[in-house]
Amino acid sequence: MDTKLPPYATFGQRLWFYGFRVICGMIFFFLIAPIVTIIPLSFNAEDFFTFTPGMLALDPEAYSLRHYRAFFGEAGYPLTGLLIGLGIGIAITVALRLFKGSKNYFPIVIFAILGVIVGKLTGLEGEEWMTPMRNSLRIAPVATLLSVSFGTLAAIGLSQSHVPFKGVIMAILISPMIVPLIIS
Repeated sequence: MDTKLPPYATFGQRLWFYGFRVICGMIFFFLIAPIVTIIPLSFNAEDFFTFTPGMLALDPEAYSLRHYRAFFGEAGYPLTGLLIGLGIGIAITVALRLFKGSKNYFPIVIFAILGVIVGKLTGLEGEEWMTPMRNSLRIAPVATLLSVSFGTLAAIGLSQSHVPFKGVIMAILISPMIVPLIIS
């Protein structure tokens, strides 16, 4: 894909070309900023993910790998799961490449992550990790099914031209995307 502008591009075309990239970059930053904030918290030496005064002062004693050691060092087989997941992902990617000509490496990443999770779950014991993991695995499919079902019904209903208060209903349905959960 050629991303260069032709020499005869007008001022408006040049403005849109570069402005669009700036807008996309700002949207990407807006979406990735929460993750960038959480990463330093994962190295906290305390029990909870909070910015402590020691972390803000860049004190080396305030940082630790204890949360990573607790998850990857206890029972379970995350490396075995990773290898099995990578194998499945590579096999699917090769099959897609042979039959469809696809150059997508997404299955490798997905199955590697799933392999680590499944490998970890196979050997986990105790309430510290199992209860939250079990709750997440029970709640997530139900929440997904409900949200997809209600979202589809709302989309079908709101696509009709004769819906009264269509603008108000759309505003209510879209408001959770506009106002972050932390603020509300």
